[in-house]
Amino acid sequence: MSEVVDRIREAAEWRDGKAAEYPDDARNAQSAAALRGLADHVERIPDDPRVIWLAAQIQDGAFGSATARVLSRCGYDSPAERFDSFLSELCTQAARDALQLVTDGTLSPDEAVAQHRVSSRHASQALTEPLYPSELAAYGDPAFLRDCLREASTTAYYRRRPGSNLTPAEQAASIRDHAEAEGLELIDRKPPTGGQS
Repeated sequence: MSEVVDRIREAAEWRDGKAAEYPDDARNAQSAAALRGLADHVERIPDDPRVIWLAAQIQDGAFGSATARVLSRCGYDSPAERFDSFLSELCTQAARDALQLVTDGTLSPDEAVAQHRVSSRHASQALTEPLYPSELAAYGDPAFLRDCLREASTTAYYRRRPGSNLTPAEQAASIRDHAEAEGLELIDRKPPTGGQS
């Protein structure tokens, strides 16, 4: 998606500026080169759910400052950046930013699902308890994000229905029925046993 590539290239240009400003620090030029490599990588995988999901975050203005900082540091500390792993890390941070909006009370869980494409279970959980690291890491998994995108699409459909007066429980049941009829699998992950890691 061009939004993601454009955002990465903007970060590379910013790093180029820092390299000119601080010519004795090779890390800025190193990071700019890594960011250009990441942009090229993303251009080659436009249908990857992580790319589609990040594009949606950018379009909705949900690409948070912490996510932008993670992006800007691509290749900064290490010249050998693994682009696929970095893309997953970027998605995990973007999910953390989106879920923080629920924790802060800026968004309701339903809004977080529809606008930021996070799982409904995680959006609800963010109100009462922190997510496990493994739950946040799921946002780096293309299969998990594919399900989040489907759930968001279905949730947005039901939120738009005129005259809809469903309770949240009825709406959730209706979404699940719709997903089942469409053959869509909605993820409902349970936290790992044995305590937080």
